Amino acid sequence: MPAEKTYQLTDIEAALSLARATLPDHGHRRIVLFSDGRETHGRAVTQAALAAADGVHIDVVVGEDTTSQDIP
Repeated sequence: MPAEKTYQLTDIEAALSLARATLPDHGHRRIVLFSDGRETHGRAVTQAALAAADGVHIDVVVGEDTTSQDIP
């Protein structure tokens, strides 16, 4: 019998929130987000706005969409 595939939701909002929480209060603060850009849960724009208001820069590196490939 083939193994059952499991899928996880991509919550970029939660990822940005966690990243912001780990940053120091002062100095140069930057988050680098590696993503395929497919947000399936949450609203990243909410955390991005909060980060911008706090002076935190977010750089986004968009990777290849691998949803059609099996990943070991």
